[in-house]
Amino acid sequence: APEAGAAPTAPPAPAEVDKSTPEVELKEVTEAAVQLAIDWAYTGQVEVADGNWKELLAASSQMGLEGLAEAVDGYFGEVGRLTPGKVADVLAAAHKHSAAALKARCLAVVDS
Repeated sequence: APEAGAAPTAPPAPAEVDKSTPEVELKEVTEAAVQLAIDWAYTGQVEVADGNWKELLAASSQMGLEGLAEAVDGYFGEVGRLTPGKVADVLAAAHKHSAAALKARCLAVVDS
């Protein structure tokens, strides 16, 4: 404790930013998708939907979460999800994000 009458001490200076820690920029991934990816990493569960599958696929490749790409593949494995009208968009995203299983699923639809 400071002595009575002693000058107050200055607060400590803010810590310097550690420049050795690389920054990671996630492209085409919203904060919501990052949160879903983190939740998936902890729980193994994710709610894939028409509104988030593309971002989840991008997050999976950029964050190194292969299992998350498998969850997106599982979503499109449900009967009626991968329609002829949607297959081109899904195939392009699967190719872009190196999701081999999803890409193979799309090609099977195209070939049928």
